[in-house]
Amino acid sequence: MANHAPDDLGGLVPADEAIGDEPACWALVVIWCDAEPERVGQTLLLPAGPGESEVGRGMGEPDRARVLPICQNPGINEPAESLSLPEVSRTQLRLRVDDADVLTVRNVGRCAMRINGIEQRQATLAERDVLELRDQIAFVCVRRPELIPASRVFPASHAPSFGEADGFGVVGESPGVWMLRDSMAYIAVHDDHVLVLGGHGSGMMLVARAIHALSGRSRRPLEVHRAGSLREGIGDAELLGHAAGGGTLVLEHVHALPAATRVRLIGILDRGGADPGPTDPRLLATTVRDFGDLAPDLMARFGLRLWVPPIRERCEDVPLLVRSILGRLAADDPGRVERFMVQGGDGRWFPRMEVCLVEALVRHDYEGGEVELEALLGLAIDGSVGDRLRSCPELEQALQS
Repeated sequence: MANHAPDDLGGLVPADEAIGDEPACWALVVIWCDAEPERVGQTLLLPAGPGESEVGRGMGEPDRARVLPICQNPGINEPAESLSLPEVSRTQLRLRVDDADVLTVRNVGRCAMRINGIEQRQATLAERDVLELRDQIAFVCVRRPELIPASRVFPASHAPSFGEADGFGVVGESPGVWMLRDSMAYIAVHDDHVLVLGGHGSGMMLVARAIHALSGRSRRPLEVHRAGSLREGIGDAELLGHAAGGGTLVLEHVHALPAATRVRLIGILDRGGADPGPTDPRLLATTVRDFGDLAPDLMARFGLRLWVPPIRERCEDVPLLVRSILGRLAADDPGRVERFMVQGGDGRWFPRMEVCLVEALVRHDYEGGEVELEALLGLAIDGSVGDRLRSCPELEQALQS
């Protein structure tokens, strides 16, 4: 399985490298707030460079460096309402970034602070640490640019409301997900064949379908095959299906393509490239293998390659993914899931969850991607009593395995 972004991405770079020229700041992203669930995804963005700042209820004193919640969108940081949680002090946390870019936090308010579940008065924070103000709000510590680059080509008509899925079902507000969206749109308008790389359950098929939908072939057919299920000796017509009409052929797990079928496919692609027209198909393929492990003759046909970042590289998106998955499960099986959902102040529905469960899910590595996340949520659903999702022995065992 590909555990890291491949070196050769055909002119495109992974999302985390694409924003690498932006100033990197420490940030605390809201992952849980029982009283105000609509805050999930909002960011407390610390100023770049050494300095001290504070976090607390309200706007703070004018002469103090107060960090206030924002919604980070491409090209703009939109202010959110200041914290109003009753148990949070007006000055609750003092944060300091030293000359070596080390972040320390000191609790000076009345609400107890926990770091990764352990109560502390002062701590040094690292990426993916979870900071909880007891029973009020929880954050995950991440690195972010001061400003997420503005989208170059992703259409505004498909952009999501904050925290929601976009028009293609992609969920997330992290810089990596926004760069992924822009890369999908860029690739879509360039008619080369595309290889989408990522880990198991990373959403590669969702990305492939989005590229087709954003492309000039969107009104033409989309033909999808699992490469490993294609038999040796398959004919051109059966392989291409409706994509033969100038549509898009999607091959899932292209590394499993039988050798004879691979040779036939290369012949089709080469003939199409020599004589483009209404029968010329575009190939979108997905793989969990490292690029160097794939057959060179087929890989040479992919002019564009896109890396889908794994969940562990965008852990702040986990609560948004949880909400999206639970919303879908509640629609499919209300009797099983609906009791765990509550309507927020903005009219949207949010899951009721114990903060320790959210922390465990955010800090998990997810070798199985979103499929694994959904399976873990299934264990929590079946193991929880009452109206709140909790951890359970089966879930804890799955997290440790």
